[in-house]
Amino acid sequence: MKKLMFAAVAVALAGVASAATYDYKASVKYVDFKTVNVKNVGKVYVKQVKSTSLTGYLVTPVTCPCEYDVTVDTALRDPGFLVVTSPLAKKYSKDSIVKLIPANLLASYWSTADISNKNKATLEAQGYLFAGIGKADVPSQGSQETYLNGSPDYCFGEKDESAATRFLFGQFNMEELGTGSFIEPFLDAAGFGKATFGAGTSGSPCEFGTAGDICLTSLAGSVIGGSFTCLPSGVYSTGRGYAGAIGFEEDWLCQGWDIVDQTGDKIGTSQVLTGYDYSQSAFLYNVVSGTWSIKANGKISIADVAFDAAELADQAAIWGTAGINAAQGCTDDELLYVKACGLKLDKKFSLATFDAKSAYPKGFAAVWF
Repeated sequence: MKKLMFAAVAVALAGVASAATYDYKASVKYVDFKTVNVKNVGKVYVKQVKSTSLTGYLVTPVTCPCEYDVTVDTALRDPGFLVVTSPLAKKYSKDSIVKLIPANLLASYWSTADISNKNKATLEAQGYLFAGIGKADVPSQGSQETYLNGSPDYCFGEKDESAATRFLFGQFNMEELGTGSFIEPFLDAAGFGKATFGAGTSGSPCEFGTAGDICLTSLAGSVIGGSFTCLPSGVYSTGRGYAGAIGFEEDWLCQGWDIVDQTGDKIGTSQVLTGYDYSQSAFLYNVVSGTWSIKANGKISIADVAFDAAELADQAAIWGTAGINAAQGCTDDELLYVKACGLKLDKKFSLATFDAKSAYPKGFAAVWF
């Protein structure tokens, strides 16, 4: 969202919180590695399924994240952010345990009884949370036609631009060995929950009408996702394996797992199917699956939170380069809420330095500041 646009919104919503914050929890299974000894080969890393938890916060924009400016052909949705950590990040991440994943919360609400004469009421709610690099097969970001046609744009993650989530899923959730390539995860979720209706409630993430505000208070359900690893599974087998490797034997069922440009022929006409290769190398992207929940948290404040010198320097450089960064810029206050949540998880958290030791230092700031 442009800064000028945000200024107008701030005036209109004077006295209203400029972001909605939720406690976020997820319990998931993911792919990690163990070592096995193979005769005449030695130790080989083999994939195995493990479990972990993600905890932290979801920050949504002040305005409904469903809205966008169709008059600006480079306008993108102003995303929310997951500000999370895990026991694995705490164990393996040396620069910061805080991980940031851009996200979009969609929700709808309904009453199961007549609330026309009630000052307050509890409503049923349903919603989706799209976080990270998933859903890349929708129309390209920044396309005015995408928005005019109503097509969603949920691909918020980065490929070889940022490493804001390294080690969230363990020590192998890092840049591909020998290449530096890193692809952010995605955590797409759906669930059911509750909302509150009544004057005086927080109107974020979406305000409905003037009779009263509606505030989403909770959602819980299932999550599916993917995470990147720095190497594939090493299974030794005679006579098989990729060139230059010892028995790397993984395969996929049907098209789609290892998505690359595929040239085929249909009714005599050459057809090129272009897709997004999540892994860049085969089998480096793996399944994440589990449960998730969010619960409204109205106690987080930015009254005592400010950008430090390094963050201000980064922001000045980025805004100076990209003008007002209409394509992907976020509002100052929203990023301050991200920082406030980050400080809840790590007292030393800084938006400028939390990913400084990655292959893409300050990459997150460059994309989202």
